[in-house]
Amino acid sequence: NNVYGAGDLVGHDGVDRVSMIEGARYCRANGFRWNGVIDRTFNLREFIFEHAAYNFLDFSILGGRFSLKPSFPIDGDYKINYQAKVNAGIDVRALFTDGNMKDIKITFLTPEERKMFKATVIYRDDKVNSEGIAGFPEDIAKTYAYNPTGIIGSDFFPTAEKLPEEVFDLSNWCNNEEHAKLFAAIALSIRKEVDHGIVFSTPPSSVFNLMAGDYIRVLTEATPVSYTHLRAHETKANL
Repeated sequence: NNVYGAGDLVGHDGVDRVSMIEGARYCRANGFRWNGVIDRTFNLREFIFEHAAYNFLDFSILGGRFSLKPSFPIDGDYKINYQAKVNAGIDVRALFTDGNMKDIKITFLTPEERKMFKATVIYRDDKVNSEGIAGFPEDIAKTYAYNPTGIIGSDFFPTAEKLPEEVFDLSNWCNNEEHAKLFAAIALSIRKEVDHGIVFSTPPSSVFNLMAGDYIRVLTEATPVSYTHLRAHETKANL
């Protein structure tokens, strides 16, 4: 919109309409909403990049056009497919082997970088009074910790209480408790599961039609890692 939107900056031709529609349906199906006020000037690309991640979207610019795509595998109803596996919900878009890679570098995270924490998420509770008129909003803070057993028992709480705390303030735009809870769950899962990053060089022909957020497969005998799945936006290819 060129009146109250970014139409004068981006314009209709600057938007990848297909991916934007997919991203919008994904947000609607999963209850992801941005409910805030823009009260200052900012860099548009940085703003979209930051808040796309909060809503589990991958932001990229392909051929000069803005694109937003779901960060996670989805089912036919555009909801996140938590049961997705390779060839069963996860579409691997490219294969990289010793034949089309060189200068492979793998960096393992330090124990300090992988140390678990408890996540305190702050979101906004927009109250509605008995007459249906909006009341004063209230910030709510809830703390979550990763429970590997999935069983809440007497042994879990003392252990979780001793973990260091990291605070995520989403109150400027998030008024959905489930959204805030999912954000905390993903932040905790990433800390637990991600233990290394990889950088390699590859020819342009190996990355045709590959976009940020696509899944790739890396298979090599030159490193301790023989098989792994990475996200394309987490991989740097020096073309």
